Amino acid sequence: MATFKPSIKKQRADGLYQVYIRVIHKRKISYIMTSKVVSEKGLTKDKEIKDPFVLQYCSSRIAYYIDILNKINTDSWDIKDIVNYLKTGTEEVCFSDYARRYKDNLYNNGQER
Repeated sequence: MATFKPSIKKQRADGLYQVYIRVIHKRKISYIMTSKVVSEKGLTKDKEIKDPFVLQYCSSRIAYYIDILNKINTDSWDIKDIVNYLKTGTEEVCFSDYARRYKDNLYNNGQER
């Protein structure tokens, strides 16, 4: 199961820090960028986020991500699969597009019926 934590990477040119959600799965690390930024005042001495509004936002995103991942089996996935699924995998699938791809795949494999 993947683990999540709000984090920062480096300081931007304007003095602010971009907030990321760090994802760890099978000892591999990846980051999901958020729309939040913090200043030096929003960080502890150890560069951990202490801004309550940013922490609340990140906590709700992490709870959402955990809820999504608990509905599927991710044991065979690598970190890239998990991050891609969290970013785009929750979109609705169009049945017509799926049926067309399935029919084309059958035709390409020599199965006309």
